[in-house]
Amino acid sequence: MDRTSGIFVFDNLGNYRKKLPFTGLSTVGFRGDELYYLVDGVLHLFQLYTLAERTQPLPKVEGTMNQVLLGEQFAYLLTPTSVLVYKL
Repeated sequence: MDRTSGIFVFDNLGNYRKKLPFTGLSTVGFRGDELYYLVDGVLHLFQLYTLAERTQPLPKVEGTMNQVLLGEQFAYLLTPTSVLVYKL
């Protein structure tokens, strides 16, 4: 991941495949076949094989939400002062 260029995708042998044009990101996560990232309090999920993108609104939180981590049953929203846990 490069903040100015996007996300570079490689195969399991380390061969370059493509570049995803998601710039300005500091963190991404993976859940199943989806890559996910947070922009302006909205969760973006990008399907790696079909290239379909969807968004998921998140609960409003006071202050800035820095990162989101998705588990199987819970979403963990990280702020500068707390971790909020929501059931999916």
